[in-house]
Amino acid sequence: MFDIEAVRTQLRQSYDQYPYHSRVFRWTAPGYLRAAAYLYGLETPPVKGARILELGCAAGGNSLPTAFLYPESEVVAIDVSPVQIQAGQSIAGRAGLTNIQFQARCLSQLSPDLGQFDYIIAHGVWSWVPPPLQDALLQVIRRHLQPYGLAYMSFNTYPGWKLHELVRDWMRWHTTEGTTPAQQAQQAQHSSQFLAQALGVGPLQEGLRQLTQQIPTGAANHYYLAHEYLETHNFPNYLREVAGQAANYGLQHVGEVEPWHECPSSYDLPVTYQTYVTGLKHRVQQQQALDFAVGRSFRKSLWTHQAHWEQAMHTVAAKHQSAEAVTGAPQWDRLRELQFAGWFVPQAHEPDTAAEPHAERMARPASTQPLGQVPRSTVRYDSLHGTLGLKDPRIMAMLELLQHSWPRPVSGHNLEDWLCTRGYSAEGALKSLVQQVPVDINRAYADLPDCLQDDFVGLVPGVAALALDRQDYELPISDFNAWYQPSLDHYNDTERFILHQLKQGHTPMQASVALHQAWQDGQYLCPRLCTTTLPLAQAALASVEELVATLRKYAMYL
Repeated sequence: MFDIEAVRTQLRQSYDQYPYHSRVFRWTAPGYLRAAAYLYGLETPPVKGARILELGCAAGGNSLPTAFLYPESEVVAIDVSPVQIQAGQSIAGRAGLTNIQFQARCLSQLSPDLGQFDYIIAHGVWSWVPPPLQDALLQVIRRHLQPYGLAYMSFNTYPGWKLHELVRDWMRWHTTEGTTPAQQAQQAQHSSQFLAQALGVGPLQEGLRQLTQQIPTGAANHYYLAHEYLETHNFPNYLREVAGQAANYGLQHVGEVEPWHECPSSYDLPVTYQTYVTGLKHRVQQQQALDFAVGRSFRKSLWTHQAHWEQAMHTVAAKHQSAEAVTGAPQWDRLRELQFAGWFVPQAHEPDTAAEPHAERMARPASTQPLGQVPRSTVRYDSLHGTLGLKDPRIMAMLELLQHSWPRPVSGHNLEDWLCTRGYSAEGALKSLVQQVPVDINRAYADLPDCLQDDFVGLVPGVAALALDRQDYELPISDFNAWYQPSLDHYNDTERFILHQLKQGHTPMQASVALHQAWQDGQYLCPRLCTTTLPLAQAALASVEELVATLRKYAMYL
């Protein structure tokens, strides 16, 4: 049995003493959520004007961006830790935000007068509370999610987390009771490094070594160890268990927020197993079978009311004239209705030994490439999510258009049309794109924040406020951009001055004039004066242009 009041106290103290680093998650952006739901056949409320509830919001790193980007929406952010809530309230207060409300309370203590919400987000909550509070979480979703709304709830899942449990047990065995959370995290980090080095024999050797080597090191990541591995409460579940428990509250598991992760063809699985998965009758059975195949350890799941789900599946069945074929699998033909975005810069070709001569390959126009032919060379791309290698010329062609349009989006229809003008078949191309490339998606142009509309020019709302607050007050929170991507960039005095100018609506040229004047008045040291012979005015303009170019790359300035 659990003493709920004691659990609340323990959770509150844990996060008050060691606040979780609050960051933005791009897959929980309301436009992304709505796009993912649409691929599963669900119609959910438009983003603009939506009511959004986040449970376990920490300092608001994932809630504040929505409030900044969608001023006509209403955001309610709740966390058990008063320390984290106060941090979020202070940011919102200094920024003058009036459409976000922070509340320090346990999710089991929410007032019914909160009303209903179009979207509910609970990232990193389920597995870190005991079963009674898991039930309370499901009650909150059932009570406060409007009939056609969408909930996002992530959790640690088996079978993959069984390996993590071994590391967790090892860490907790090697931490000393009575020490501070920071000291325990340091002990856990040292013990995990020792575990990685000491593993010698046994069937778990390679899996544990890979896992322990992925654990972030350094004091800046101790908060992660403290809450991910050392928390008193950590309850992973199989998907089928969570889905069954949610069904008791009239809630339906829809699928991963990144629907391509529910597709067997996204993985290098034997054809026989792919056939086995797709042949299972119920969708949750298919999803659970895939979890076993890929060793999934973490799920980012979408949920809705069962009545909403059944209505959507009835519509899909009527469209396909076959109720038996409807399992709630992603409908890939709907990809063309979405908006896509991404920053992708090609590096150099890496020809295979069997590839055709470089000169012949480059001399052939793209329009003459045989349809569906995959080149025998890899092209590597730099992206905001890391480096990726591609061979499919259709995907490369789509990345070319996305890069040209960045940070504004391109519709799926336009991507397909672009392929056709280049002489490629568009059949299945968008599915291949989302399976192989970390593109950002949005349901519709109307769902985009105003800063991504065609007529917007300037700094993305809230970017400067949050970035400067984070540095000024040393807050455990990330920056964000127009596509809900995190950043922890540090800005020097000159860059901070420029950000203030851009925040006030000044153009880059006006900002450079102001910076030039500030340097003349001796307010800021010009770092370029030590390395360049440029006149002061040109050095100021160069500093502004350099920062604006960086902000454009990261979708912070349009």
